[in-house]
Amino acid sequence: TAQVTGGLSGSQFIRTVPAIDEYMGGIVQASAPWDILGVTQCYDYNPATRLGMLLQIQGVVTMTWKCDSLMVTNSIVLWGMAIYLVALQLIFLRRSVICSVPVYMSKNVVGLAILFVAFYGNENLQALTTFLIQNPVGGFASTFYALLGPIQVASIVGIMTGTLIQIWFNPLVVTQTWLILVFSVLNWVIVFVLEGFVFPYKNENLPSLCGLATSTSCFVFSAIPHTYYLSAIISGAIVIIAIIVIHVHATKYSSAYTIPQTHSALVYLNVPDFSTIATTTRGCVAIMPGGHVGVDEGILLIKNMLHVSDTVMTRSSNVQYELIYRFTPKFVRRLFSNAVGSILIYEVRDGKITRHFQHLFLHEMDIGRMDGMTGYLT
Repeated sequence: TAQVTGGLSGSQFIRTVPAIDEYMGGIVQASAPWDILGVTQCYDYNPATRLGMLLQIQGVVTMTWKCDSLMVTNSIVLWGMAIYLVALQLIFLRRSVICSVPVYMSKNVVGLAILFVAFYGNENLQALTTFLIQNPVGGFASTFYALLGPIQVASIVGIMTGTLIQIWFNPLVVTQTWLILVFSVLNWVIVFVLEGFVFPYKNENLPSLCGLATSTSCFVFSAIPHTYYLSAIISGAIVIIAIIVIHVHATKYSSAYTIPQTHSALVYLNVPDFSTIATTTRGCVAIMPGGHVGVDEGILLIKNMLHVSDTVMTRSSNVQYELIYRFTPKFVRRLFSNAVGSILIYEVRDGKITRHFQHLFLHEMDIGRMDGMTGYLT
């Protein structure tokens, strides 16, 4: 509290006035104790229209964002899964044209749950983005922070685009990874532009009922009730277009090589040809030294199998232990191997899957020996 003296009305006491503005039912709150003298210019004030007066107030504003969905948790989970699958790709499938991310994530509900929560809680991110864009702060990178929400939503959509495509084609593995990449990037760009540069600028502040008892002024952003679900619709339409394009491409373009029914992968899978497990073998087949037909090892991902060393093929659910084993100090590897226990493996000899299988410990699986892996099965 301060005392102002020398005025026409005598001495007056003044104190801070707490003002709390609420947006979208309390998703965003902006609070400020206005304790700095306002600068006003009223010489051009028109009493008839009540327009023309300028009030400038400077102070510190505290913004509070309350998100009612698990956006941070979901982002961390999806980021962790993506990093793990990228590591798996680089170590075991670096020569493969098939991406492990959509295939792996199409076999569980984690990705779908994250995508649902992202769209369900998109109102929270749009409210934050709109507020930061409408209220830029001098000397502070508010525009950068305003775009973090759109980046998050766009990244989730981009990662899940390939997963949704793969889910549609299950139990066939989508081998046209380049088409998945094109539509994933397209979806990312479109969602980012819409969420960061289109939707926020369509909002106006409208008076509303307060959702929190502590708020003094309450507003809603006019466009958010109609825009928070549009990204889901538009990105879904792009996924449908991608599915059609991949289907047409697989129909019109087939492999130039004929895979014999005696191929070790066909014998192991007990199928007559690869049309029962892959959209197309174009780009996944090569002629190996000696004239043998080689098939991309990544195709086995659809059956949850992975070639992990020169002589071992195992289920993809076991690969996490093998990755940990690779980066474990040598003096504790045996202890870790015994703690995990034996794992069912299939033997691979000279790139051919044999009918022999057995249970081995991690230290018995030749982990790290991959010189004989060409990326193709014969």
